[in-house]
Amino acid sequence: MQVEFWTPETEQLKNMTDELMSRRMGEDWRTYFDPKKEMYRLKTMIGWPEGCFLMTAGELEDGNCSTEHETPWKGTTTEALYRDAWGTAVLDAGREIVKSHISNKRCNLNSNDFNRDEDAITSHELRRFDLCGPGLNGVPNETMKQLYERLEGWRIGVKLNEAYVLSPEKSFGGWLEAKDITLGVDQTCRPGVGCQFCVLRGTKRCKQHRRGLRLEDRTKGEIQLPQDVLWDEKSGNDAEGFGVAFDVGTTTVAAMLWDLSEPGIAQLTSGTIPNPQRIYGADVISRIEYVKKDPQRIREMQRLIIEAMSELITRLVTEFCEAVSERNFPVNIRRISVVGNPTMMHFLFGKDPSGLAIAPFHGEELPLEVNVKELGLGLEKIGEAAWSVDENATVRTLPMMGGHLGADAAAVLLALRLPEETEPVLVMDIGTNGELLLTDGEAKLWGCSTAAGPAFEGASVSPGSKFIDAAAAMLDQGWMDEDGLVSRPGLLSQKDIRQLQMAKAAISAGAEILAAKCVGGEITERILLAGTFGNCIRQESAARIGLVPRGKAVESCGNAAGVGASLILLSDREWEQGIAWAKTVNHVELADEPEFAALFVRNMEF
Repeated sequence: MQVEFWTPETEQLKNMTDELMSRRMGEDWRTYFDPKKEMYRLKTMIGWPEGCFLMTAGELEDGNCSTEHETPWKGTTTEALYRDAWGTAVLDAGREIVKSHISNKRCNLNSNDFNRDEDAITSHELRRFDLCGPGLNGVPNETMKQLYERLEGWRIGVKLNEAYVLSPEKSFGGWLEAKDITLGVDQTCRPGVGCQFCVLRGTKRCKQHRRGLRLEDRTKGEIQLPQDVLWDEKSGNDAEGFGVAFDVGTTTVAAMLWDLSEPGIAQLTSGTIPNPQRIYGADVISRIEYVKKDPQRIREMQRLIIEAMSELITRLVTEFCEAVSERNFPVNIRRISVVGNPTMMHFLFGKDPSGLAIAPFHGEELPLEVNVKELGLGLEKIGEAAWSVDENATVRTLPMMGGHLGADAAAVLLALRLPEETEPVLVMDIGTNGELLLTDGEAKLWGCSTAAGPAFEGASVSPGSKFIDAAAAMLDQGWMDEDGLVSRPGLLSQKDIRQLQMAKAAISAGAEILAAKCVGGEITERILLAGTFGNCIRQESAARIGLVPRGKAVESCGNAAGVGASLILLSDREWEQGIAWAKTVNHVELADEPEFAALFVRNMEF
């Protein structure tokens, strides 16, 4: 491999970065963070002929771009927020510039300069290339080690830790893959060995290559399954057909398409769409009140969920068919799994959820498995994608654990192997409905749910997913007091702040009650944040507003509910394990706890 050290032209990088910042953070962003011109630079190394690269903006400290050492940021939270956004914009702009540089140089190379076994590019005339790399489009993060070692990233001051994370923070690595050109099939691809394409994806074999099909690396949101999956002895690679795992949330419906013949490595693609039931209310209680006025409306809510699931299947199958360049590739769905909160699961199965709206918050008994014919799923497909549901296919789920603690929480329990923890751990899956799970490290489990509302989904607050950072910044600037009274208009309105206060107060109060019952009152030292919220939270900001206690070890565990839904789809043994574990959880109904009201009020303060 030939390595090129390359630096984007400063003025171009500056113009693109500034445009991104104005679009994302407002025209007045320089009021909060005004970088010097010499900070607009990226150290970049490119490996040829592959087109792989590493880039870093270094540590943005004291107006200098340096990779020699790291210094803690000493500015305010507001400055840190804008500085972080600026660094991200530098990388985003740099990626586009590097992408253009690599694309142009690749297309000017003679086709003989490409090794067919490495790149399998048979035409260099088309100039369309797409970015790919560790953590993008389904490529495992572990691939970063291979990329880092091949390019010797230390030569530009970049380090790689055991979690495959680059430092300085504003660093990135990836490669470009050719699109809309013929990709040759590496005939050396075989079970247990794989081809170069498989190695880049982190798999051991490439089923699509063995079929002789073109499969571009366009999967996204790949689920990382636990290493100790309980695979079925008589299924696994001997099974045929496809499966879909769903996580039906109050705000969003997510789906993952799997090839059942290769369950360990073959998540094909994933996607999300808004829950169409939102037109009847942003939270579950609003939707329950809607159907209470007319029991026939339950069928309407069921229809909306089924149509959303069908639309998602169509989208995923269409993406897969495009990836293998076969529009009518026959996708036969043999199994479906669904997890969600109790209200969503009641609507899915056409059951009346009214009991969940009043004490003692008991719903109807729900099945753990039904035939797809009972739901009508797949009978009315949306679009032209060539997919079908086998007439013997089943829809499976996990048990409700009490009140509003449902199958989605049971999926998180399974995915994180919480009953096997040997030390106390608190799990917070925060969304429109917040679920809390706590283990004492001795196989005793407690759980509760809180009505967080849509705030943590970013659906009802003005700055979206950055609202926790914004709230922390307003506290630091003195624009808001500890009672949540806004004295100066900022990124958040007074209404936003009140929604945030109520959401975080309910969650914090719930966590304290679980801790009192399970581990003697002290919040555990280790806290896991699940879901979309957990992936984007800044721990400093969460601690500043009191969502998580200061000084605790807070970790993000990603889409744990999606992992759990996928596990019960792919393995009967995992499904049985999930059912058994769910039955061991001690459900706490917060409305019955006399101290909840006082704790809620106390935790309203920032």
